[in-house]
Amino acid sequence: MPSNFFKLGDWLYILPLAALGLVLGVTGYMTCGDCTAITVGPGGGHATFAQAFARTLALIKASGSFPLDRDHWMLFLAQIIMPALAFFGALKLVLQNIRRDARVLWARRLRDHTIVCGLGSTGRQVVDSFIDAGRAVVVVTLNSEAPEAAACERRNIAVLQGNA
Repeated sequence: MPSNFFKLGDWLYILPLAALGLVLGVTGYMTCGDCTAITVGPGGGHATFAQAFARTLALIKASGSFPLDRDHWMLFLAQIIMPALAFFGALKLVLQNIRRDARVLWARRLRDHTIVCGLGSTGRQVVDSFIDAGRAVVVVTLNSEAPEAAACERRNIAVLQGNA
């Protein structure tokens, strides 16, 4: 798995949504006196912070069944946000692996192509020259997450991570 699985742009909406889900869940559990899932004794009562935090994290399993009403609206939103973030992370992992496998498959199927090893500033100029001349190019680089690699992928150039 790449070292920067989530890029900065992903974190700009993942972190605020995760914080919102946690705050809504913890606050909802701590203020909900009639939620049977959080009873702390024979007479019930409000959850402690630790219990509310643990139950909020348990919402990731999509185990909540809170209605959208005046008393449970925070828990209702948290039960949607928490599994959605987990689903997004799993989907991103699957898509990242499919993308990597597709690049390798596409590079293997190319014929009469040029392989450029290294994607620094000089390598990028070489790649651009080949593409402008109408040649098929495959790039092998140590860091497939570098800006030069992203620029090549936007131009539909196969970029493989590895040591040439």
